[in-house]
Amino acid sequence: MTHLFTPRLNSTDQTRLTMQLSKADIAKVKHGGAWRAKVTDTVTGNSYLVRGAKCSLPGCHCDAVILKRLPAA
Repeated sequence: MTHLFTPRLNSTDQTRLTMQLSKADIAKVKHGGAWRAKVTDTVTGNSYLVRGAKCSLPGCHCDAVILKRLPAA
């Protein structure tokens, strides 16, 4: 089973990348507070370093943003 994940491409743009994550990777994605994780899109095999980000609500950090695409292993 895979889980939909749609982080923003960067912190200044609202454009999103649509990914399918494994159960193990979606468990790394937190809602609120500071977090970082390496996740892999099960469809493309591309890996990304992502972090938690503020959404449009004051004081809320339920969003995610891509920090960088990681090189293939």
